[in-house]
Amino acid sequence: MKKGKRFTTGFLGSGVFHILILLLFGISLCLYTIKVPKASDKMVEVSLVSGGAGQSAGGQLAATQQAQAEQVKPVMQELRPDDITEYKANMQEKMLTAAYKSEVQQQESPTNKDIGSANAKGTTGDGGRGAGKDIFGNGDFGDNGDGTYTALNSGGISYTILSEIEAIYPEEARSIGYSRTVSVEAKILVGLDGSVENIEILNSTPNLGFTEAAKMSLQEMKFAPIYYKGNNIKMYFQKTIHFRS
Repeated sequence: MKKGKRFTTGFLGSGVFHILILLLFGISLCLYTIKVPKASDKMVEVSLVSGGAGQSAGGQLAATQQAQAEQVKPVMQELRPDDITEYKANMQEKMLTAAYKSEVQQQESPTNKDIGSANAKGTTGDGGRGAGKDIFGNGDFGDNGDGTYTALNSGGISYTILSEIEAIYPEEARSIGYSRTVSVEAKILVGLDGSVENIEILNSTPNLGFTEAAKMSLQEMKFAPIYYKGNNIKMYFQKTIHFRS
């Protein structure tokens, strides 16, 4: 009997011991699982700032958070009227500069260069004597339709008279004893080569040969070719011839 009791007691003790070991192992595993964070758990970083005497760590943390909030707070700047005026002026200057650059680029484009060159050279007539309307479009010139232009008056244009003859008092008037002074007003057209192309008498005179004598004198006039801004032109003149006996 004693041996049977001992066996039973030893078996029970061994069982209890193993149960305790398993319990301790299970408790340890649970504690380990709780303490070790999982990969999916979020990590929260907490900065503890040691404060001065008597100040808690919670107070320091609150102060740090407030300081960070103040750092990220947007800075609002009050705009003054002068600032708005200066801003508008700067924007207007930028717009004008951009418009000026655009205009310069258009002027320097090949198409505009060709147009500008054509306007400067003008329409070429016979022998290159003509010029564009941009030079002769001020109303003081007439377009001859062949690339040449005629100055309607001699104002502001240089010219040179190479030769002219004095008008002779008509013999027809002398033969009848007519000896008064007679003035003949005429309008002449000087051609590209400087010769007189056309004569127009502007006033009436006694029918005693004064008109014919005036035309003869004017027809013999010779001018040097007349140029205006480098272009050979025709030009009208008004001339008065005085006949004295």
